[in-house]
Amino acid sequence: MNWNYQNQSKSTLLFMKNPLPPPVIIEDEEEYEVEEILDKRKHYGKEQYLIKWKGYPLSDASWEPKENLNCEELLKEFNKNN
Repeated sequence: MNWNYQNQSKSTLLFMKNPLPPPVIIEDEEEYEVEEILDKRKHYGKEQYLIKWKGYPLSDASWEPKENLNCEELLKEFNKNN
C-alpha cells in the first residue's frame, strides 16, 4: 500500500496511528463502551439516547434505545441532570 501523506488530514493520520478499539465481550456478547451520553429523544414513542462511544470520534455517535445500553450509572446521571 502506498500512502501519500501530503494529502492526508491530521485526523486521518491520527486514525492510522490510533486504531479504533474493538468491542469487549460481556456474557458472550460484543459490547462497545459508552464514553458519554450526549442527548435524549423520543423516536416512535420510545426513548433513545445519543451515545458517544469510547475511543471513537464524535461522528460515530449513534442513537440507541435504553435496552441496548449497559451503562446504568451514566443513564442515571444523565437523566438526573437533564
